[in-house]
Amino acid sequence: TLIPLSVIKNVLRVNDFFINNNMIKTIFSNDFLITSQIYNLDLSFNKIHSIELNSFHKLNSLISFSLNNNKLNNLNSSIFT
Repeated sequence: TLIPLSVIKNVLRVNDFFINNNMIKTIFSNDFLITSQIYNLDLSFNKIHSIELNSFHKLNSLISFSLNNNKLNNLNSSIFT
């Protein structure tokens, strides 16, 4: 399951973005390209097993970030750069 682009487009000015408890499996590098003012991002309790590099690099205002209870084995620090 992917994050629908229509959802992302509607959160351009959202500070808190909670998409927890869904069936998201992969985060792609372009999923958050058009959002930059997210302070709190919660992706917990999904089925995320893969996050592409640079997926969160545009989230310069990010303060809180959660990936709890997903299917990740490794997390590369380059997802933020």
